[in-house]
Amino acid sequence: MKHHTGHTGTAHRHHGFSLLEVLVALLLISIGLLGIAKMQALAMGNTKNANSRAIAASYAASLAASMHANRGYWSTVPNTSTVTIAVTGTTITATSAGTSTLDQLVSTSNRTTLCVTASCSPIQTASFDLKNWGNDVSTSLPSGRGIITLNQGTGLTPLTGNISIFWFEKYNALNSTTSSGTATSTQSLTLMITP
Repeated sequence: MKHHTGHTGTAHRHHGFSLLEVLVALLLISIGLLGIAKMQALAMGNTKNANSRAIAASYAASLAASMHANRGYWSTVPNTSTVTIAVTGTTITATSAGTSTLDQLVSTSNRTTLCVTASCSPIQTASFDLKNWGNDVSTSLPSGRGIITLNQGTGLTPLTGNISIFWFEKYNALNSTTSSGTATSTQSLTLMITP
């Protein structure tokens, strides 16, 4: 009869995983899941930002089209170096000669009906367009507001300028999903003022 000496039972000692190995595996899986969750949060934030930028670009292009359609007013903007018109909600701040009355021409009560139910002069149409546009921007984008900067041409030189839209953007950095700041979308405008 043969007897085994020394290493009795050692062949069966390493079956399965130790508790330490299981804990290390769980730690690695948890780190991976946290990384995936962060990537998903960033993707959602970037999608929201891209949506806001698309909306802002659309509104800028829309106002540019309205200004092109109303050359009767915009071609009469005074020939100064720069004319700036700020639009926040339904409030228009324009201090240049010829544009300072834009805020008073259309009231809150008739803002949505004035130029729909009755004929408007070119300057009333400009005020109507700006107030409705500003209201749409402020309700569609967080703290949305617009600034129109115009440089009037003379003779055959066209009116040029920029339509800028500013809004609050919560997710604006890859490494910080809770940071916040102001984003801007700008649409260049060239408006022919000659027939």
